[in-house]
Amino acid sequence: MLPAGTIRPSGPAEGMKRAIGGGGKVGRLESVGCVLLHAAGSSPRALSGLEAWLADQGIRVLVPRLPMAVATDDAQAGAPLRTHVAIARRALELLAPGRRVVFGHSFGGLVALLALLDGAHADAAVLYEPVVLSVLDDGNRRDREARAWDRALVDHLEARLKAGDPEDGVRRFIEAYNEVRWEALSPRARATIVGEAAAMRDLTQAVHHLPVPAARLRDLGTRILVMRGTRSPQVARRMAANLSQVLPNVTVSILRDAGHMAPVLAPEVVGALMLAFLEDALQR
Repeated sequence: MLPAGTIRPSGPAEGMKRAIGGGGKVGRLESVGCVLLHAAGSSPRALSGLEAWLADQGIRVLVPRLPMAVATDDAQAGAPLRTHVAIARRALELLAPGRRVVFGHSFGGLVALLALLDGAHADAAVLYEPVVLSVLDDGNRRDREARAWDRALVDHLEARLKAGDPEDGVRRFIEAYNEVRWEALSPRARATIVGEAAAMRDLTQAVHHLPVPAARLRDLGTRILVMRGTRSPQVARRMAANLSQVLPNVTVSILRDAGHMAPVLAPEVVGALMLAFLEDALQR
């Protein structure tokens, strides 16, 4: 597993050769670079399918590893995700020159959005069900129910940690958002996640209390594609839908029969939708 902050290139040279040699639609994206930001409790390896698919289209890809832990200095400064945002910004900087795109899945989508708000340059962004709890409206019953469902997962994780049973806490959290059972994960993956249970608790707590002001979101000029699946948890669908109502320059894509982990389980579907969006967004 790569150290936090490591940026792993996709080996774009071969992909670029295929793109340039093939011409057509692929050739129009030959100067495009994309940063992929993974979900919490995950790693760059989870997005390897999407990474490879995009590289095959001639897109240069960088995949940084986002740390699970919240840095003490960041928490004390009132900016718990400052290190995560800095990693995303640095990855985008490494893609220059050329047109730059940032993709974020779940927690990675939140980091991508915060990086844009922090002044990171991207010509376009793609967010798959970003975790932006502040867009939920407590005056809306469905939003309240969605927030309560997510809060219950966080509270259960906290309770099981205190009881000395972190595996049960992370099991419920992982299964709630994933389309696979806990037992289907490899023993190594399960052990890694259990070992990071306390860090996961701290990160989810930070995300729950992180304000992302709607006024600032309305000022974002970046063209953004917001994607969501019809089989995802209600909270993920509600956040994506509400965020789409706030962003001023947004395109919405709803994936039928897809769940929260579509970027991992169906990378070619997500990649094809990204490609169609970028071919339009980057021409303007």
